[in-house]
Amino acid sequence: MDPFGKGVSGSSRQEFDALMRPFLEDRDMLADRLSAVVATGAGLSEVDASRIAAIGFCFGGLCVLDMARTGAPVTGYPPSTAC
Repeated sequence: MDPFGKGVSGSSRQEFDALMRPFLEDRDMLADRLSAVVATGAGLSEVDASRIAAIGFCFGGLCVLDMARTGAPVTGYPPSTAC
């Protein structure tokens, strides 16, 4: 998934921090974005919606943890993020 928008990317630590900050400051906005990602993926014909899993590193790991905390309809999380 691309939480920042199509083609939006940082090239330095400061730029990445600036991209993440709005989501860190507004976790409801992040939850809405993550929910939309899962719903979009689940609606694709080539996706088995009963077998969606999530994995992430750094900001992606935070996203996976937030998905688990909010009860997103994801059936698989890595063991280290499920606790």
